[in-house]
Amino acid sequence: MRGKDPLVAAWVLGATVALLAAAEPEGTERTLAPGDALPALGGKTLAGPPLTLPLPSGRAALLVLGFSRDAAQAMVPWLQACRSRPDSGDPAVDCYDVRMVQGIPRLLRGFVEKGMRKESPAELLASTLLVYRDNDLWKRRLGVRDPDTAHVVLLSSDGRVAALLEGPFSEERLEEALARLGRVMENAWSPSRRERVFLPKSPRPGRGLRHGYSTAGQGRKGTRIDDGF
Repeated sequence: MRGKDPLVAAWVLGATVALLAAAEPEGTERTLAPGDALPALGGKTLAGPPLTLPLPSGRAALLVLGFSRDAAQAMVPWLQACRSRPDSGDPAVDCYDVRMVQGIPRLLRGFVEKGMRKESPAELLASTLLVYRDNDLWKRRLGVRDPDTAHVVLLSSDGRVAALLEGPFSEERLEEALARLGRVMENAWSPSRRERVFLPKSPRPGRGLRHGYSTAGQGRKGTRIDDGF
């Protein structure tokens, strides 16, 4: 039997490798980092037409992504803060509400979209993107640890990632990221530059609170910044 042990071990090893390869998710990619070009993120807008980000518009963009219903509530203050900036802001930034909604059954999607359109101002329909595919892939790309909070991707005008933020809204964190974006757009990217911002999980707003949001009592615990600038 001892003479057969190496063969058995080789067979077991080969079988294990095959199983791991079969279990590897299709389209696996490394986590995005500042300086990376954003892969195409396509879906359907609430206005109807399809949309693929980033756009070749020559403008920076802030994408607020949510992977669950709870995340939708955490997204609101990020989007409000972005949309309240003047168009002439430095740098000028387009704002996108990105809902990762692959889990909604196909038969219910039309009903859900109709309800979302009724609750959204007409001028925001074209910048609200519904993504019905590759949601798990995007979780891996963004390194999502908590699907129930907001995930923010700040893009420079050439479609590259300038900053990644995760967690409840923080005006200070947003302004820091925008300031870095301004510097990025003035300078060429360096392969050594890396920054990633993690913020604590958002507390759930009170019942019936649609647009209000409180950050009272939230400290800086849980925040990590690797600033390469």
